Amino acid sequence: MRILAIHSDYINFEPTKKALKSAEDVEKKKEGMKDCLVVFSSVEKVDEKNVDGTVAKLVDEIKNIIKQVKTNRIVLYPYAHLSSELANPKTAVEVLEKAEKLLKEDFEVLRAPFGWYKKFEIKCKGHPLAELSREFTAVNSKPTGEKERKEGSEFNKFFLISSKGDVEEITEKDWKNAKLWKSKEQRVGMLHHFVRNEIAGNIAKAAPKHVELMRKLELYDYVPESDVGNLRCYPNGALIFDLLKDYTLYNSALKLGCMKLYNPLMFDPEDKIIQELVS
Repeated sequence: MRILAIHSDYINFEPTKKALKSAEDVEKKKEGMKDCLVVFSSVEKVDEKNVDGTVAKLVDEIKNIIKQVKTNRIVLYPYAHLSSELANPKTAVEVLEKAEKLLKEDFEVLRAPFGWYKKFEIKCKGHPLAELSREFTAVNSKPTGEKERKEGSEFNKFFLISSKGDVEEITEKDWKNAKLWKSKEQRVGMLHHFVRNEIAGNIAKAAPKHVELMRKLELYDYVPESDVGNLRCYPNGALIFDLLKDYTLYNSALKLGCMKLYNPLMFDPEDKIIQELVS
């Protein structure tokens, strides 16, 4: 779970439109609180494994911050933009409702409605502890009966496909012995690094060089409103991207019998399968 806590002179908010079909039924009225700690909250997918533990940690974190900023008023504000790995709406509401109930035992608490677009106005107090972020999880161990797995070993099947169309299945134990690695081609070497990272979980300690270069050459950049896998293409980057797509399509994919297709860009977020994919 992720939270952003803002010690505020005030916050005012008003629901404007439902963002989810499962949004809470509330009256469209303006609400607010003065001299309060506003806790913007994102319940994450991993939190579904231990809801009560997540609630307990959330309450503890808020109480710790409350002690530092010295207020007894709290606003719980659901805010999906803190994470790209969100829990399903039912779990998110459950976490916030339970946290609200526990916090009300000691504090004055206001919870903003879940599943709504809201307009809001906030004034941060601006002292050194006025803006604090926290990230935590209550999942510290695997469920009973499930073997501990190291990072990068979660796949079931992994296949290598050469430019000639040869297919070779590899496993966590024998991937280093794949026949494809005998090739001296540069692109095969790059593929080797990719497979190693996927299987062995070899994560770079510093930002890769290509991140610096893509920005310096004004090719691509990250989009704060999206996850890290979705990049913004600037004109030169868009050209390179299109050329690579065409090269791959006409020099490899079509020759291997692949077919081109398009999927919709918009889906119903309430569909069960879509929820599982995006959360």
